[in-house]
Amino acid sequence: MFAALNQQRPDGLYVGPGQLMLANRSRIVGFTLKSHLPSVYSSKEYVDAGALMSYGADRADGYRRVA
Repeated sequence: MFAALNQQRPDGLYVGPGQLMLANRSRIVGFTLKSHLPSVYSSKEYVDAGALMSYGADRADGYRRVA
C-alpha cells in the first residue's frame, strides 16, 4: 500500500474506520508524516499516535449519551 501511494502521489489521504487500519495506525501515521502527505483520520486514536487531526464522531461521548 505504501509503495503504491509513493508512486501515485495523491494530494491527500483519508483513512476511514476499520480494525485493520486502527491496528496499523502507528505505521500509517508515520508514513504520512515522513512523506509529508496531508491526511485526515476517522478517529482520535490516530491523533494520539501523532497525526494532526481527525474528523468523526466521539465514541466516548456517544457511549455516555446512550447510558
